[in-house]
Amino acid sequence: MNRGTTKRVFSFLFACFAAVPVAAAEGGVLATGEVVAVRFDLALKAPTQRAITGRLLLRRAAPSDALAEPIVLEIAPLHGTLTTNLPRESRWEVSAEIPGFWLQPRQFIAQPEDPHQALALWPLGRLHGTVLRASGEPLPKSLLVTSLPSRPSQGAKDRPRGQLACPIDEQGRFVCELPATQYDLSVGVPGFVPRYHWSVVIPTEGSLDLGRFPLTRGASVVGWIDDPAGKLDPRTATVRLLPASIPGGDLSAAEKRRSAALETHPLPTGFFQLRGANPGFYVVELEQPGFSRRTSSPIHIANSEEITLPHPIELRRLTTVLLNLDPPLDWRQRPWQIRLARRNGLRGGLAAETAFEGAASQNGQVEVGSLLAGSYDVSVIDSAGEALWVEREVPFEGSDDEVHTLAIRWLTVSGTLTLGGEPLAATLFFGGERGALRRRVRSDDEGRFTGILPRVTDTVVEIVAEAPPLRLVRKVRIEPKPGDRARLEIELEDHRVLGHVVDETGNAVSGAEVALSAAEEFPLTAETNAQGDFSFQGVARGVYELSAVLTSGDDTSFAAPLGVTVDALAGRARELGPFELRLKKGRRVAGQVLSNRGPATGAAIDAFALLPFLGFVGGASGNDQGRFGLVLPAGVERLLLVVSSPGAALTPFEIAPSDLARPLVVTDDGGTLVLQGDTLGGGRWTLARDGIEIPRQLLVRWAQLQGAAKRDGSGFEIPALAVGDYRLCMPLESGSEPTCTRGFLNAGELLTLEAPATRSATPRSDLVSRP
Repeated sequence: MNRGTTKRVFSFLFACFAAVPVAAAEGGVLATGEVVAVRFDLALKAPTQRAITGRLLLRRAAPSDALAEPIVLEIAPLHGTLTTNLPRESRWEVSAEIPGFWLQPRQFIAQPEDPHQALALWPLGRLHGTVLRASGEPLPKSLLVTSLPSRPSQGAKDRPRGQLACPIDEQGRFVCELPATQYDLSVGVPGFVPRYHWSVVIPTEGSLDLGRFPLTRGASVVGWIDDPAGKLDPRTATVRLLPASIPGGDLSAAEKRRSAALETHPLPTGFFQLRGANPGFYVVELEQPGFSRRTSSPIHIANSEEITLPHPIELRRLTTVLLNLDPPLDWRQRPWQIRLARRNGLRGGLAAETAFEGAASQNGQVEVGSLLAGSYDVSVIDSAGEALWVEREVPFEGSDDEVHTLAIRWLTVSGTLTLGGEPLAATLFFGGERGALRRRVRSDDEGRFTGILPRVTDTVVEIVAEAPPLRLVRKVRIEPKPGDRARLEIELEDHRVLGHVVDETGNAVSGAEVALSAAEEFPLTAETNAQGDFSFQGVARGVYELSAVLTSGDDTSFAAPLGVTVDALAGRARELGPFELRLKKGRRVAGQVLSNRGPATGAAIDAFALLPFLGFVGGASGNDQGRFGLVLPAGVERLLLVVSSPGAALTPFEIAPSDLARPLVVTDDGGTLVLQGDTLGGGRWTLARDGIEIPRQLLVRWAQLQGAAKRDGSGFEIPALAVGDYRLCMPLESGSEPTCTRGFLNAGELLTLEAPATRSATPRSDLVSRP
């Protein structure tokens, strides 16, 4: 393989070994005008006696400039200066042609704040072997060699990553060049079961022999076992590939399925491969004595291919946990009830399943046995039947004498509820009617209420009344007083917005979901009646957007949003409307997500309408070919699609719907972003890649699913983000430009962005506001 082919095909991730400087450039200061003197340093990643001669190639990173002639910088052994002037804020990709070496391609932006570019340089090594043709099969033309990512629970490793095609000669022999270091490799031919080689070292001199490679046609399934406690025993652990069961099947049928299953033992690292599967729907099951039997989500094998499980299978031992409650009895001097909900890795990172419900003793203790080790939400429920305290993500590690103490604190809150200055009888759900920490309180005909609430300062209250009919959510602040008491006055403005929803022909539509949304308020929602009418009461002053959607079977219809401004009104003018919302059938679009490994099976796609701005408009999941479908409102001209695919970097795309005719391409070549700063805690920061803002909730969800380690209270880590120019911004006063910090994230690197200070508590709107 010549050096040009190596550069084009083997697009590796950078591996950060200890560097040995071999060439340095001088300068690095802002030149006159709008140019920057950019300095390049070559850092050798493995020792070698080879002479380093060749050239650096600088190409504009914009696709429109891909065919432009590159800037060439000659590398001379006796001259240590590699410097060139580039237009300020221009984006470039640097690569190299250096005989016997491979340079980590990387992108950068020419800016005076960071004029220095460190370039990783690897000596090239070789591997070779022999392919044995399958019976009756022709010998393939090439073999794919893939550098594997690190196991999911261990984070990025210091090794290049990528894929190259090794030509096979008429005798079945192959030879490949690749950077000389240690790898985990997958070696295979499409349609045949690949083989894995672990911790192989490519030498700088000579060649690594992979031996004889027999070709076996068929499908296979690979995955990892998540073993945070280090209790995996490869000798007794068994991984099985079972046909997906039919609900209601009898026990004997289940045992027959198990006896006919493909099975294997995992490696000590937790990796496993199940070979020889026929097409069909399957689940993967993990079993080890002394641990709970665990099962994956269903997978579909369509043909002779290899399927990678999108998430590791957890190995969790059964444990016993003792909970101590302080105080031991509730505010009525009655025993507490306990509910444990175990966190899981489902999409969203917030899903949980109830693992235990039961009563504590009079002394405030409850012992829970046969519990899976892991992270749990613990709800403490009083004798009124409602949760008074919730502690989230409590770790139960599975130690033999595990004891957890929960300190429960509450307030007696009294107050009044008024609507337009008049008392209102209603039900108040502090924490929200469907919230995990919900407290139901009734206000009487005089608007007076008293209730027991958790000792928190900021919360929300959902207010539901029958006369007049209203349902709305408000933020409230509770100021504790001596004696664990507090006073709260809730004053609602009495404005009303009403209207009706019709279809494209003007006929009334019942059952449509209508939302009245403001940037900084919780949206109000209503459903149209049989005449297509809707109304919102208790609307506060402000600027709103009125929208409607109707889902019927596979069809979705949307109404173009209307702007509504509610001013300080008097008398009959307090009623605004009626407004007419006309539904139009949504446009169905289809797309495909591809990775550098092929179709991105199980990719999650979140869609937001940018032009016109409608916010979140739907989500989809890719099938086994990476294909997905979405229904978009009519007239949407610009979309934000955020693609989160297992094993690939989180990537945002800003496109027109017509652009979905081309696949959305994601890659394994991601980096890790660390956000730091005291101002992050307010939750008003925004993050953009190449000018495309990524919704904050999606970033948090992605970090959770990647198992990112939590930082201290001033920041957190987001792994596996696509290469690009990132800006972390904080809002300023209303109408002002936000303050931002900026950096370029390259493949395999870690970039830290420090949040700038903010001078105002005015938040900006977030794309992830959803009805």
